Amino acid sequence: MEAIGAASDTPMATLYRLFATKADILRAVLETAYVGDDLPLALHDRPDAMRAAAESDPRKLLAGYAHLARTVLERSAALQHMLRTAAAVEPSAAELLANNRKQRADGQSRVVTALRHLGALTPSLTDAVALDIVYGLMSPELHWVLTGDRGWSHDRYELWLAGALCSLLLTG
Repeated sequence: MEAIGAASDTPMATLYRLFATKADILRAVLETAYVGDDLPLALHDRPDAMRAAAESDPRKLLAGYAHLARTVLERSAALQHMLRTAAAVEPSAAELLANNRKQRADGQSRVVTALRHLGALTPSLTDAVALDIVYGLMSPELHWVLTGDRGWSHDRYELWLAGALCSLLLTG
């Protein structure tokens, strides 16, 4: 906390008044990275998410959500990687990671709900299995492997993600 205070030129009393722990700081930084600013507007209420959700063409809907995932992961992948690493040894980071994963699953369930509503979801898929597919393909871990380890551009990742979602989730 002392290093953070010194680097930000923030008095320690102010820092501790705003953030009781390093995990609280990481939570605030992640929340800002996910949405791209500090406006009090949830991700699903932002223009990109609203456009994707409003699509009546299932392929365009999935392309919109792939774009949304790409932008969120482009801003937050390194922070999420740091969180996963910290969670292995720090209980407060593990709790934050578990909460973030639950929120991600809740948010990504909107994709499955929208496809089911459009009658576009492959009938043999249950909503739970469809969510597992979305959750896995849009995971920060897979994004990290493809863009970090394998050197894919964010554009390539987004196109691949949209295609993979369509192939695995849509009827014909």
